[in-house]
Amino acid sequence: MVHYKIIPGKRLIIEYFIGSLTLEEMFQFVETVKNEKDYDKTFNSLIDLNEVKLNISIKDIQKYVEYLNGDASVLGSRKLAIITKTPDHVVTGTLYQLLSENLPMNIRVFSTFEAAVRWLGLHSFTIDDYTNIVKELKG
Repeated sequence: MVHYKIIPGKRLIIEYFIGSLTLEEMFQFVETVKNEKDYDKTFNSLIDLNEVKLNISIKDIQKYVEYLNGDASVLGSRKLAIITKTPDHVVTGTLYQLLSENLPMNIRVFSTFEAAVRWLGLHSFTIDDYTNIVKELKG
């Protein structure tokens, strides 16, 4: 399941994944978020995979990249910071990064919140800010 929050003032989308994640859910997420009134395809994304089980293959990642490449409403020049600590997520994130090289997105995988936020240039966004948002998203 994907939870998200768009923060226009920071030009940021927080994506928090929990449970199990499939390719179909990734497609559904894109379709949902791009129709939000505050959505902007140039907003950076902070993507947290720490609490998700990925049920996707290399072919799924390729399909997802092709899907994104075919939808101008989501293709914008931006940064995507993926936060994870598990080796399989690092591999998946790195494959996504490599397969997306021709897209206008700059994707990096990080093991800490602090490194991801620093790379995104969010100097005034703290771990407490993030923790409060995640609590809100979990409901």
